[in-house]
Amino acid sequence: MNHHTGHMPLIHTKLTPPRNSAPQLLRARLLRTLAVSRLKSLTLILAPAGFGKTTLLTNFQQELVREGIPVAWVSVDEDDNDFIQFFSYVIASLQKIIPGTCLGTQALLQAGPHIPPKAIISTLINELSSIHKLVYIIFDDYHLVSEESIHKTMNYLLLHVPENIHVVIASRSVPPLKIDRLRARNQLVEIDAAAMRFTLSETNELLNELMGMQLTRQDINTLYHIIEGWAGGLQLASISLQHHKNRSDFINSFSAENLAIVNYLTADVLSHQPEPVISFLTKTSILKRMSVELCNAVAGIANSYDMIHIIEQNNLFIFPLDENRQWFRYHQLFADFLKQRLKSTMPEKAAKLHLAACKWFHDNELMEEAVYHALSANKTALAAELIEKCAMNLVEKSYMSVLLGWINKIPENHLKNRNKLKLAQAWALCLTNRTREAEAVLSGIGPENISAEKKIQFEINAVRAVCAAFRQDILRAEVMANRLMEESLDRNPWTVAVIGNVLTYVYLHLGNFSKAREVQIWAAKYQESAAGIFAAGYGMGLSGLIFSFEGRLHEAAAQYRKAISLSIEVMGLRSVLTSMVSPLLFDILYEWNEIDEAFRVLDDCHDLIDIGAPVDILITCYIPLIRSYINRRDRKAAFSILDRLEKVGMVKENDWVLAVVLHEKVRALILFRALSDAKKGFDSYTRIKRRKENIGTGLIMLETEMEKRAEARILITNGEPEKAIEILEKLYEDVSAFGFIRRKIELKALLSTVYYHTGDYRQAMTCLASALSVGKPQNMIRTFADEGMPMKKLLEMLLNNKDDVAESLPEINSKSWESYLEKLIDAFDTFSPEKLTSKISFTQKKNETNHSTGLLSSRELEILQILEKGLSNKEIAVTLSMTVNTVKWHLKNVYGKLGVSSRTEAISEARIMGILE
Repeated sequence: MNHHTGHMPLIHTKLTPPRNSAPQLLRARLLRTLAVSRLKSLTLILAPAGFGKTTLLTNFQQELVREGIPVAWVSVDEDDNDFIQFFSYVIASLQKIIPGTCLGTQALLQAGPHIPPKAIISTLINELSSIHKLVYIIFDDYHLVSEESIHKTMNYLLLHVPENIHVVIASRSVPPLKIDRLRARNQLVEIDAAAMRFTLSETNELLNELMGMQLTRQDINTLYHIIEGWAGGLQLASISLQHHKNRSDFINSFSAENLAIVNYLTADVLSHQPEPVISFLTKTSILKRMSVELCNAVAGIANSYDMIHIIEQNNLFIFPLDENRQWFRYHQLFADFLKQRLKSTMPEKAAKLHLAACKWFHDNELMEEAVYHALSANKTALAAELIEKCAMNLVEKSYMSVLLGWINKIPENHLKNRNKLKLAQAWALCLTNRTREAEAVLSGIGPENISAEKKIQFEINAVRAVCAAFRQDILRAEVMANRLMEESLDRNPWTVAVIGNVLTYVYLHLGNFSKAREVQIWAAKYQESAAGIFAAGYGMGLSGLIFSFEGRLHEAAAQYRKAISLSIEVMGLRSVLTSMVSPLLFDILYEWNEIDEAFRVLDDCHDLIDIGAPVDILITCYIPLIRSYINRRDRKAAFSILDRLEKVGMVKENDWVLAVVLHEKVRALILFRALSDAKKGFDSYTRIKRRKENIGTGLIMLETEMEKRAEARILITNGEPEKAIEILEKLYEDVSAFGFIRRKIELKALLSTVYYHTGDYRQAMTCLASALSVGKPQNMIRTFADEGMPMKKLLEMLLNNKDDVAESLPEINSKSWESYLEKLIDAFDTFSPEKLTSKISFTQKKNETNHSTGLLSSRELEILQILEKGLSNKEIAVTLSMTVNTVKWHLKNVYGKLGVSSRTEAISEARIMGILE
C-alpha cells in the first residue's frame, strides 16, 4: 500500500532565519527583554521596515539554540495566505527541530479543507503540550498575513497555548489578534519601534567599535539625530561612509529634512559599484529568493556565482537562506529600491525578466513560483496554462484553497476554453461542500468543447455524482456512480476511489449490502494506488459499516480496528481517519456493554469528533453517549447533547438528524416519566414537519423510521399499544425488505415491550426470543437493556418460562442461552455507581447526592490522588503518560462531579466525602 501522504512542496529556506555576513551588534538590552518571554505566551515585536526585527530575532534564536532550546522559524510571505499552506509551514518548522512531532496535525492538514480549523488547531495544541520541553515558535513578517481564518486560528492558539510553548511574532503593523486579553493576563512581552531604535551609545558601538569607522563624537551625534536610530539607515550609511575619505563632510551633506534618505543613501551605495554589478542587482530584484542557476537564467549571464560573491563582500543587503548557501534574498527595503530603479531605467525589461524566472521555476517543477512570475508579467494566459497543469494534483493533495486562490486571479476570458482547469475548480468547490458553485462551473464546460475528451466528461460526471451524494440525493448518485463504474478502466485511481466510496455509501443506505461489498472489493485496487491512506482507510470504515448494518458486529469491529491501527501507525493517535472510525467502534463496544473500553476508544480523539466529524459519525457517537447519561439518570447531560445535535440538524438543514433527536428525546422523556413533555415535543415536531407515509429510501428512510419509532412510543404512553403495534409491524416489514438486520433487531425488541404492555406475555416472549436469536451470536446487549424496566421484566419472565418459546427456539434451554439471558438482566445494573468505572465525558455535571468513591472513574480518582500531592498538570501528564489537555479534561469532570471550581476545593470536598483520606 502506498502510505505516502502527498503535500504541496514547501520552500524549506523559509524555515530558517536568514544568515547575515555583515557585522552585527548584539543588542543586549533587547535580548534581556526577550529573555522574559520564557514566562509569557506571546512576544510581539512591532516596528516599520528596516528596524532590525529579523536581525534581533536571528540573534535571539542563536542564543536559544546555544542553550539547547528548540526554535521553530517561519518566514511568512504574501503567498502564505492559505490556511493549509500556512500551518503546513508551521508543522514543517516544528518537525525540522523535533522530528516526528505533530503527525496528527499534519494528517488533518493533508486530509483537506473539509476539516474545521478548530479541529486542526486543537490537535496542534494537544500535540504541543505533549512535547516535554521548552519550545519557541517564531513568525517573521507576520504583517503579510491577511487571511482571516489564519488570524482566528492564531488567536485560538495564543489563548490556549501550552505552558511549554512560546510564540514570537515580528510585524510591521499591529496584527488583528486578541493582544489586549494577553496583556490583561500578563502573558505578553512587547517591543515597539521606539525600543527597536538604536540608542546613541549603540550607534557609536556599531559604527566605531564594531566597524572601525573612527567617527568623531560630533559625527555620531549628527548621524544619530538624522537617522533617529533606524537600523536600515545606519547600515546604508556605514556602507556609503566606506567610500568617502572625508566622512564628516559626507555626513553633513544630507539633513534630517531629506524624507527620501533611504533612496539617497542607496543611490550613493550603488554609485560606487561597477556597472555589471548594478545591472545584476537591478535585474534580479524581481526574485523573492535566488540561486546561482536562477540568476543566470534571469540576468542572462553565466557568472552569477561571482556576482553574488561580490555583493556579499560589499555587504549589499543580501542574506543566505540556507546553511549550504544555495539560496539568497535581498533585504526588503533594498529590493524595493532596486525594483523602483528597474521600473524607471528599464521598464520594458520587467516582463521579460519575470518570464525568464517563470520558465526556470517551471522547468524545475516549482509551480507556485512559476505561477507568481507569470502573473507578475501580466501573462494571465500563461499563468492559466501553468495552473491547469498542476490543478488536479493540488485537488488530490487537498490544496483546494491554493488552487481556488490562483484561479480567482485569472480573468474569466482566460478560463473559457480550459476545460481541465475548470474541472479541477469544480472538484475543489465540490469537495469544500460548495456544490452549487461546482455545478455552475461544470455548466460552463459545454459538450461542444469536449467531444474528443472522454476523460474530462468522466470527471465531470464524477463531480456531479459526489455533489448528489453531498445533497443526499441517493437515487441520483446511484445512477450516476454506476454509469461511471462502467467507464472506469484506465481512469485516475483517485477519482475512481472517490466514486467507489460514493457508490458504497449509496448502497449502504439502500440496504443493498452485497452490492456495497462488491463495490468495495472492486475499488480496493484504486484505493491502494491513490496517494495516502485515506482512500484505503475510508474503504475499511465503509466495509465495517456494511457488516454493522447486516448485524455482523464482530466482523465490523475487526474492520474498524484495522482502520484505526493503520491510521495510528501512519499518522498517530489524533488524525481525521482515527476520529471518523473510532465512533463506529465505540458504538459496537457500547452495544456489547463494554463501557470502559468503549470510552477508552474515544479518549484521544473525542474533541475532534465533536468539532469535525460528519453527521453520520456524530449520530453514531451521540446516541450511545446520550443513552449512557440517561442510564445514569443524568437528564441535564443527556439533553445538553441532544440540544447540541439538534443545532447541528438545524444548521445543516438535515431532517434525518432532527428525526433522530425527536426519537431520542421522546424516549428519554418517557424513561424520566415526563410523559406530557414527550407528547408536547412530538406534537410540536409533527405540526412543523410534513408527514411521510412511505418509508422511502436512503436518509429519507432513516428519517421516517425514527419518526415512526417516536410515534409508537407516544402511542404506548397514551394507552394505545395496538396502534403502536400496527406502526411497528409495518416498519419492521419495510426495514426487513432492505435487509437492515441490526435495525430489525431493534424494532423487534421495541415491539416485544409493546406486546408486554398489552398483557399478551406469550406473544411478547415469542417476539423477544426472535430478536434474541439473531442478537445472541453478535453479543447484542444494550439494544435490549436500553429499553428499560419493561424489557427487564420480560427477560426475567423469559428466563423463568423458557418452555413457552421452546417450540420456536429449541436451543433456549441450553446453558449458553441461560448465561446470555442472565448477562442481559445483569446489564441493567451496568450504570449503577458501584459498577461504573468508565469516564463518561463530553459534559460536566454537578452531583450533589452521591458521596461515594464510585462517583469518580478510576482514572479521575487516580488524578485526584496525584493532585493532592501538589503536582502540576504537566507533572500529572508525565506521570500518567497522557497529554496536559487530557489531564485538564479529566479535572473538569472531577470539578463538575464534586461541585467545585478549583484544585483546593476539589481536595477539600473529596476529603469531606471520604473519597480521599
